Amino acid sequence: MATIDRRTRRWRSAAVIGLLLGCAIANLSCSAQAAPTAQPNPAAASAAAPAVVGAPDNTVEKVNIDEIFPPDDGRDLVLSNCTNCHTIVPIALARKTPDEWVSHRTQHRQRVGGISDADADRLWAYLTKNFAPGRPIPQLPEDLLKTWTAY
Repeated sequence: MATIDRRTRRWRSAAVIGLLLGCAIANLSCSAQAAPTAQPNPAAASAAAPAVVGAPDNTVEKVNIDEIFPPDDGRDLVLSNCTNCHTIVPIALARKTPDEWVSHRTQHRQRVGGISDADADRLWAYLTKNFAPGRPIPQLPEDLLKTWTAY
């Protein structure tokens, strides 16, 4: 039973993140079509608060995906594979040296088993280039920061 619940939560989170990324890429304001994320107390949400994924009105706060994930070879691989297990948050906040990214690859390669070794090389090359120490950490919506994992 726990596995089914975990898969359902993972699917819902992935659907919401996909919608968020799609809206951000298109730079559109749109309503979430996926099930909203659970709110501990939806009635407590302030009407003056910015619109975010999972808000009572199901709107999405805009983020500039190009600032968080610069267009480059490997970006689509990162966004379509890494978010199977977690949201964009840990990637967006990551600042690792090349050696740390090699270690990360060793630890995560089996989790990204659906891609070829050549694509894995492109994925980690993108991460190494774009998420290195010294790169500014992006401002992310507070509710997005709460979505660390997709499970």
